[in-house]
Amino acid sequence: MISKIKRFPLDRRPAIAIAIALTIILGTGATALAQGDWNDVSVSDSVVVFGVVSTGLIDSAVITVTNNLPVPVSITAADFEEDVFSAAVVNQALPIPASGTREVRIYFETEQNVDYTDFLRLELDDGVRSLIVEVSAQADHPGTYYDGTQNKWAEELKTILTNLIDGHTSLGYTTARDRMYGSIDNDDTCLECPTTGCVECIYTGRIGCFNTRAGATANSFNCEHTWPQSFFSEAEPMRSDLFQISPSDITANTNRGSLDFGVVVSSSWSQGGSKMGTDSTGQTVFEPRDVHKGNIARGHFYFIIRYDGSYVGYANPSKMEAHFRNWHVSDPVDSAGQQRNEDVYAQQNNRNPFIDHPAFADRISSFFGTAVRVLEPEIAVSPLGVDLDTIDYDTTAYHYIAVINTGTDTLNVSSIVSTDPDFALSSSGMILPPDTYDYVRVSYQSGHVDRLDSTLVQISSDDSDEGLVEVPVTVLVGSLSGIAGGDDGAPPLAILRNYPNPFSGETTFAFHLARQAVVDLEIYNVEGRLVTALLRGRTLAKGLRHLPYDGEALPSGVYFCRLRADDLTLTRRVLHIGGCSAQ
Repeated sequence: MISKIKRFPLDRRPAIAIAIALTIILGTGATALAQGDWNDVSVSDSVVVFGVVSTGLIDSAVITVTNNLPVPVSITAADFEEDVFSAAVVNQALPIPASGTREVRIYFETEQNVDYTDFLRLELDDGVRSLIVEVSAQADHPGTYYDGTQNKWAEELKTILTNLIDGHTSLGYTTARDRMYGSIDNDDTCLECPTTGCVECIYTGRIGCFNTRAGATANSFNCEHTWPQSFFSEAEPMRSDLFQISPSDITANTNRGSLDFGVVVSSSWSQGGSKMGTDSTGQTVFEPRDVHKGNIARGHFYFIIRYDGSYVGYANPSKMEAHFRNWHVSDPVDSAGQQRNEDVYAQQNNRNPFIDHPAFADRISSFFGTAVRVLEPEIAVSPLGVDLDTIDYDTTAYHYIAVINTGTDTLNVSSIVSTDPDFALSSSGMILPPDTYDYVRVSYQSGHVDRLDSTLVQISSDDSDEGLVEVPVTVLVGSLSGIAGGDDGAPPLAILRNYPNPFSGETTFAFHLARQAVVDLEIYNVEGRLVTALLRGRTLAKGLRHLPYDGEALPSGVYFCRLRADDLTLTRRVLHIGGCSAQ
């Protein structure tokens, strides 16, 4: 659902000099310069609000981009900073025709029940700015059990989850084991044990045919406490909590003992994929088989939250937590884990939140220690490069660069500078609260010399990951008097320049394409003989290209540089004084 539209203030829509690609034939110059407008290319909705969306589901909205220019325009990029949002441009490979439209579909999907705001950045190959669309959504877990966790993080989330799952119905150790062997961890559909059902050792995968405590003893099974019961002196309700007890082969259980979990590099015991031995630091640890690692991790996350971080007797809990976080991802929740969660809930009236919603772990920075949510700014810039196209002498060209703070804290942009002072900037810095953006205008005033000019707009901020963002800006300058575009106001396909001209030694050929074209670029002498081919049959996208050429070996004299772009042929006279040149 698109619920509201936010328009940019009128005083932020200046007229911009849009460079127009023009033709030069045999050194004759001509011009047709159009002044660009803030809405040369516009978007139907500058704010998109999804509203409430259930986690795990995909919602979408459609916006429309309108090309108000007399030439086709392409959307070259459609990006978000957050991966919960994405965008698909309908027929993005095709340009938007003059006075045409193009739909963009925005998608939202997440596993976190938090509110999101991000900015869709639509970069264009024409116009004076990227199109920025603010997009927000409120993700909600289905049902009401986890309503209190909405938008909660770190210690606050831990406390809410503790209050949610503590006070469960304690069955007592005898009853808990009876339920574990008889139903919760008993597969009554297995072929190996059609009468009693199968019970599988969590560590070795060994199958036993039984469904009672006596049957467990007869099959050399017992009850494993993944959080060692010696840490809590075998007290209730920890001892009988079904979320942290499982059937185990007696030998495997003995080898595990109360060791830290870890990754074994040198084993002294192994069976069924589980190992006991030393890790890379020399600590003796126990490593469960791969198919059970995620269950071990989520069982520990549950125990820490349920019992408020008490009863920690492990030797190196922080190292173990790092393994748990990896295992939580590498061995995700499966249907068996989900069913066990439901079965335990039916017995003791609480749930394991990290089975229901594994993403909760990402909002808790530390389980064994104090969890902290670090608020940080995050910069995004659009476009990532600016082509001011081709402009005439004594002309000012503009483009607007969007600076966006998609982070959770204020972004301080301490400086915005141009490496070439010929490019002026409208702002030297800015302060952006979270989920806001502003524009900096880069402008260029041309003189009376043919040249390809460029700069880097350097944006410095307190973003810890991208403290410096550099945006390259280029412009091609040359006299364009006497040549106009098409009857419909559209510019011709290409313009060709070289500089310096005349030159000695090296020159640079620069040309601008108004659209994609197949290009040849060749140099001929005055007798019409080919001297060299710089490009042959190259398909190039719309935009500015420049190719340095070393003509030191050429005799002094007049040469002709010929550009073919599809059906258009442009020729430029160049004068070499010990090199290649033009007039």
